[in-house]
Amino acid sequence: MQAALIHYTPLVIKWDWKQVLAEIDHRPKDERYVGSAHLGLLASWARAGDRNTGSRSKQVFSYLEDSGWLLVDRMSGVDARLFVSAVGTTSFESCPSLASRFAGKIASSLPLSKSDLGLVLLLSLTALLGGTVPASEPLEILMDAILDGDHHVNSFGQKLNGLTTDTGNILLSHVAGALRPMNSAELSRWFQAVPSERHLSAPPEVTLHVLECAPTTGLTLEMVLSLRELAVPLLVNDEFAERVHQKFLAVCSEHPDQVAEYVQDCLEASPARTRDASEAFERLLSTGHWKTISTLLQWVGTTTGLPHTERLTEAAMFFRLVKEWQNPRGIGLILDSPDDFIGLRRSFNPAMSVKRADMLVAVIQVASERLNPRWLTPVQFEAEALCDAGRVLEAAKIANQIPDFRIGPRRVRLIDRIDELRREGKARTAPPSAKDYERILRLWFPNTGRRR
Repeated sequence: MQAALIHYTPLVIKWDWKQVLAEIDHRPKDERYVGSAHLGLLASWARAGDRNTGSRSKQVFSYLEDSGWLLVDRMSGVDARLFVSAVGTTSFESCPSLASRFAGKIASSLPLSKSDLGLVLLLSLTALLGGTVPASEPLEILMDAILDGDHHVNSFGQKLNGLTTDTGNILLSHVAGALRPMNSAELSRWFQAVPSERHLSAPPEVTLHVLECAPTTGLTLEMVLSLRELAVPLLVNDEFAERVHQKFLAVCSEHPDQVAEYVQDCLEASPARTRDASEAFERLLSTGHWKTISTLLQWVGTTTGLPHTERLTEAAMFFRLVKEWQNPRGIGLILDSPDDFIGLRRSFNPAMSVKRADMLVAVIQVASERLNPRWLTPVQFEAEALCDAGRVLEAAKIANQIPDFRIGPRRVRLIDRIDELRREGKARTAPPSAKDYERILRLWFPNTGRRR
């Protein structure tokens, strides 16, 4: 083709289109050369025209299309490069389907030089923005360019927004389909090329794929907020909700405030997603960010109309009771005298419910870790609270360690109280929330440590 370009370039300046067609008809039909020669002739003709009007390019493209793309399908990658370089990538804007074919031809001829990659990228963009989806190889090159921050794709999202919703969604579906797992820098570049709001009108499976390709570490707050914009609409989709929930929790893991907001979103949703809220609260506890945790517990405990979520409701109640007990004292989690234990028991009033008794047990057990293990007052109040909670197995351990141990104002033998609870069918084990109470206390009072 290079020889044909050199040969025809000075000739076609004075030719008209009929002469070009006549030359094509009269050339020898040697299959080894005819394709390259014809492409060279057509490229020379297009190049000799006015690039601003592109009239000659349009004639050439119409001829290639009318011939059933035979020349294009048979051309080599080398000829494709030469043709595109001769006519210019912008001329393909009038024929996006041809841009797609040339992009595929060049992309499939290895190895690719930097200039080859540039041609494929520009042709792929031209095809996409013209409503034609390139083949997989050009799409992968386009995706690499987006994730690498190539300047050619800076306006991709803006131009995508200029298309009709249906066309834009079709193209975004194919581009996003080529996404691979990203790091944080690549995610940032993806959102630069395709802003988060552009995903909102896309098919849900497309948005889900983008979300699942996002990393879970190294994310800025801005990135998390963008991913949240993608995730929230998908949470009402029964087919995708669980996958979105798990992914978004992972995405938020380094941003406790966002986990807390997500808990609130779950509780305020209609219908409320109480299970998701509970799992998100677990993730929040695992961050150890006490300021955010305490703010959420305060919100749960003081906001009316929230759905009952056993784990969160009880944690908020525990937070309130400890706070009410602490406020007059202002000395932290310290129990130094029998009067301190009496005041604590009076504040939690375990006789009201086994849940309150569980909460009292947690405070006594954590606070006692820094006390002298030979001091029996903490053990007495712990055993009494365990019996109030019906947690007979734990109480029995104390009874086995200290024979004839007595509890309560009536000085009842601990072993007798345990037997009574068993006869009355009130025996139970520690609920899962007991671990939450312990974790809350350790975060709230970080100087509490195990001594015994």
